[in-house]
Amino acid sequence: MTKTVFVLLILLLFSSNNFVISKTKSEDDALRSLCNIGKNADGKIWGNSKINKAIQILKNGEIISTKKSFLKSFSYKTCNLDRYL
Repeated sequence: MTKTVFVLLILLLFSSNNFVISKTKSEDDALRSLCNIGKNADGKIWGNSKINKAIQILKNGEIISTKKSFLKSFSYKTCNLDRYL
């Protein structure tokens, strides 16, 4: 019984899109650079949508949303909470 539960848990974990994607050093370096550029891009805080999308792609592996308000908040949270700044 325990073995079955363990196998089901592993399958559930890997079938979920919410599991953590490990980052390579180059991806971490790119996020660090994009965060430093993005915080003052185009004269505004998180003002460049393309840079914010790139941060989202590097962080999640895909674009979740393209709304400007989401992109700004996602970039801010990623860069500050994950300590890329």
